[in-house]
Amino acid sequence: MARQTQTLPLDYAAQALVAHDDMIAVGGPHSINIFLVSGASITTFASFHLGVQITAIAWGESTSPENDDWSIQLAVATADYNIHVLTKSYTGSSNIVSFGGGLSGHHGRINGLAFCGNRGMEGGRYLASCSEDKVLMIWDLQPNLDMPMVDSPGLPDQAFQPTAYPIPFKHALISVCAHPATSKDLLVADVRGSIYLTDWRTDFTDRTTEAWHHPNVLELVEPHSMAESAMGLPGVTPGSLAWSMDNPDRIGAVFNSKFSLWDLSKLSGGKPNSIGPTSSHGGDRFR
Repeated sequence: MARQTQTLPLDYAAQALVAHDDMIAVGGPHSINIFLVSGASITTFASFHLGVQITAIAWGESTSPENDDWSIQLAVATADYNIHVLTKSYTGSSNIVSFGGGLSGHHGRINGLAFCGNRGMEGGRYLASCSEDKVLMIWDLQPNLDMPMVDSPGLPDQAFQPTAYPIPFKHALISVCAHPATSKDLLVADVRGSIYLTDWRTDFTDRTTEAWHHPNVLELVEPHSMAESAMGLPGVTPGSLAWSMDNPDRIGAVFNSKFSLWDLSKLSGGKPNSIGPTSSHGGDRFR
């Protein structure tokens, strides 16, 4: 596949940006571009045109683009409240599958996406999405794996009909992150600066759970953002959170112009162990 080497223009209208190893996915007003970073050069690796503003991106399982049998999987949210699963392989084939929006999905801007199933056989099966509509959605992208196969002549292909499990919250949600080691834990942040450790899988698999039960097992707070919210000031926009890949007990987040760090083994009432400034323009991505 021919590749064109270029530098990414500083005025590129990026609405969402995520990195994965030596690849960067950048979403703009109408399309998403995947770049391969090597030293000081940036090479266009793949592009998908969606025709709508990109609001969130998540990497699925993918091999290194340097391998001969590479493949790419991305989940992308757009401003029309739809979610798209994008795939491309070394054979040159690419595919876009869209779902959600309207009656079956979110009713507000989708601010965060994260694949949240086990790696291996379930890799890429479950996708979490969070939105300004105050709902965390867990999408089963392959529900037919748990259903008996029945031949139904004349019916449309049901190979890809995602099902959604909604988890409601009290405030608009701005970011979601999957645990780096387990398949059941998510971090979810809202506009007040609260972060919830959520066990989505237990509640998702136990459909007999009482309605009053909520899968949140821990709440962390960023006091500055919460105080501003209590005074009626605008909420956290934007914001981002992440687990440490080396030590899942460590969590970091950026809200407006401050970053916060928590150590789950040394918690003190849910308040961060460390707080510091980012920049006068604020930050919208924490890694």
